[in-house]
Amino acid sequence: MRLTADDFNDIRLVDGPLISPDGKQIVWVEVVLDEVMDRANHRIWIRPASGGPARLLTSGSKAFAPAFSPDSKKVAYLANHGKGTAIFVCGIDGDQAKIQLTEAGQSPQSPRWSPDGESLAYARLVDAEAGDNPTQAEKNAPAVIRDIYFQADGTGLIGSGRRHLFVTDCQGQEHRQVTFGDWHDQDFCWTKDSLSLVFVCNRSPGRWNQFRTSALWQVRLRGLRCRRLTPEEGEAAHPRCLDSSHIVYLGSHEGGYSSRHRQILCVSLAAPPKLDILLDSQAITPSHLSLRGSPLETSDDGKMVYFLAAVRGRTPVHKLSLRSKQLTRWIDGDFQVTGISVSGDSIALVRQWASELPEVWIKPLQSGKGLKQISDVNTALSTRVPLAQVKAITYRAADHTELEMFIILPADYHEGNRYPLWLTIHGGPHGMHPALDNPLMYQIQSALGYIVMLPNPRGSVSYGQAFMKGCVQDWGGGDYLDIMAGVDELIHLGLVNDRKLYVEGYSYGGIMAAWIVGHTQRFNAAVIGAPVTDQISNFGTDDEPHFSVESLGGTPQQQPEEYRYRSALSYVDQVTTPVQLQHFEGDLRCPIGQSMQYYMALKFLSREVEFVRYPGGSHVGRTPSQWKDMLIRMNQWFKSHPGDQQADPG
Repeated sequence: MRLTADDFNDIRLVDGPLISPDGKQIVWVEVVLDEVMDRANHRIWIRPASGGPARLLTSGSKAFAPAFSPDSKKVAYLANHGKGTAIFVCGIDGDQAKIQLTEAGQSPQSPRWSPDGESLAYARLVDAEAGDNPTQAEKNAPAVIRDIYFQADGTGLIGSGRRHLFVTDCQGQEHRQVTFGDWHDQDFCWTKDSLSLVFVCNRSPGRWNQFRTSALWQVRLRGLRCRRLTPEEGEAAHPRCLDSSHIVYLGSHEGGYSSRHRQILCVSLAAPPKLDILLDSQAITPSHLSLRGSPLETSDDGKMVYFLAAVRGRTPVHKLSLRSKQLTRWIDGDFQVTGISVSGDSIALVRQWASELPEVWIKPLQSGKGLKQISDVNTALSTRVPLAQVKAITYRAADHTELEMFIILPADYHEGNRYPLWLTIHGGPHGMHPALDNPLMYQIQSALGYIVMLPNPRGSVSYGQAFMKGCVQDWGGGDYLDIMAGVDELIHLGLVNDRKLYVEGYSYGGIMAAWIVGHTQRFNAAVIGAPVTDQISNFGTDDEPHFSVESLGGTPQQQPEEYRYRSALSYVDQVTTPVQLQHFEGDLRCPIGQSMQYYMALKFLSREVEFVRYPGGSHVGRTPSQWKDMLIRMNQWFKSHPGDQQADPG
């Protein structure tokens, strides 16, 4: 049996996982794409770490973010039963004994137990200016903008609400706000003594005009005194309590950049705090890739740090001994690990690949035993429709830089035949292939009879800091040549029919697809998703203007010729390739006006073009039906330019 677009919603995505403190239970969140309701449903499952059947822990369609109590007997989680999200607690035997801790609709985040088991902390939005029943005049009042960062993709205008930390008892009888102010406090952990929270925040005077800048702060629950632990000009994320006096986290001494690797750092809780860099050489994934779980964990004894780092398109688990400083690439292979949990003598993780659907695995922390699969959420699908294998190919750029791409061969592949090429360019630009938001995407493309090409041109993460910065202030330069060299390599290898070339990409991938059709006529058709086609008009309309300043070397006023040169719209008169544009109306990262301009320019040039506008959504937010529709439209567009997609003799 061969995959089709009808199988798109059959995949089960996996968030988590989480091991109980006693090491006996594992929970994870199964994400099911609901075709009828056109949404993603979330359910929490639990299974003994030693094996046995998995059980559904929670009822309803929206339960996520589980957290074990220190005694391993209860699980706190977020759920929405139709009246808004709230925090619930249930025993590990199931949701029938659940207690609701917060009111529905308060949008709490990240419930976490105190180490002594007496309290839970969480973050939620506090809006002192919003009334319960605003008048029509209040609804029609203008927004007064005074800062650079006044909007966010997926959120819209940033209002007066600020996210702060709260602590409640285990019955939800008393809720205490513990942080305050005109800033967001979030991404937190408890200290070992249960007396403090360490969290991420930017409290500098220029916070609403700064890009990717944050620090670690500590609030003592007695007296609510806050103090900054790390430099306010740096960047901080994912704090974890190492021992009674140290916090490890991901970040850097200097924030404000999208093209810089994060470090693993450690800060003491002494006065004054002391900051150490534990690791300065790895491509730590969270600032560049989507994760479905934690990227950083510590051992119970505080002697080991476990983390994810991107290496040549993969994300293996690394471990760092704090005593010997020895770094080991520990759990490695042709897969990406998207989240880890460490407790007792075991590590649990979710792994997947472009030829492997996501599942939960477990491994003892002591070497000698291998990985054991603990979930079977996608076993039925993988058995029903075998997946095509992924092959890595290294090749050389025009300047002799070593490059890597991944290809997926079509289901009916026969050596010696040449096949149509489906070139997919990843976003970022500091992302990497395989990009696995939905691993079935590439498999369905391959099953349609194409060789799917997934290149990692310069600018991609996982090949070192210098390679990652290789496209900064050179968009459409070396990265374009790297991609085209990969196409030529597949033709040279006798795999691809050079008369049947198709290209598509989304976000930065859309930018490059638009650049390609403006610089070569080799492709039969292109699908351009959520691009920036005019760098000048995009500046200031998107939600991350500092990204353009970093990538293009300044503002449009400082670098007008560079902005024009790096804009696909500057070369639109050279486009002869049939183009389909796909864009979401709610996109604030790459606003939809960028596709509108490109579409109109092509129409006035009498080129073949169509514009697919999706209602709502955001740059990354879409419904299952929209995601599936995008794939179907790409295939239909390619098939019609020209028709025959069968393999041709070499």
